[in-house]
Amino acid sequence: MATYPVYTIAQLAATTGRPVSKYTSYGDESIKQATFLFKILTGLEEFPDSADDAQLAKYGILYMADYLCLMQPHSELLASPKTSETIGSYSYSKSASIQVLSKLKAGDDSGVYWFDLAISLLGVSDAKVAASGGLHFFENDYYTYTDEVGRVDVLGPADFYPGGIQPFGSPKNLGF
Repeated sequence: MATYPVYTIAQLAATTGRPVSKYTSYGDESIKQATFLFKILTGLEEFPDSADDAQLAKYGILYMADYLCLMQPHSELLASPKTSETIGSYSYSKSASIQVLSKLKAGDDSGVYWFDLAISLLGVSDAKVAASGGLHFFENDYYTYTDEVGRVDVLGPADFYPGGIQPFGSPKNLGF
């Protein structure tokens, strides 16, 4: 395994077939970001040695960089919490297909063919881009109780006492 190469805008243009002039100053940064995403999602600390694997990795990184460059002018729209807007008689909706980082965060394919193929074939881990979380309330697995009508309640420490399991609230709230 070798270190990750540092690609240039000229290589990006040659790979995608777009003229170098189409890439803004954001081009170099998009290549760095695409390389970082590739590294995280594949779990590869070093670049592949095999010629075929290296070519696949290169295509994946450069096509993701191209995608990031193409989406950069729309970053203000993508950052907006609005999913649709109407101004006078004009209305628009954000397309789900342009929200690639949200897709990756959810563990889905990005929609960038070469990037998704490279992640799929070269990935050595199940790492996902994660920017969400949750709360862990108990040291062990949680316990649930299902009543006769099918309602499920997660039981906590207050629900376990010498009188047995008291579902759906504390004993004082249920009149016990």
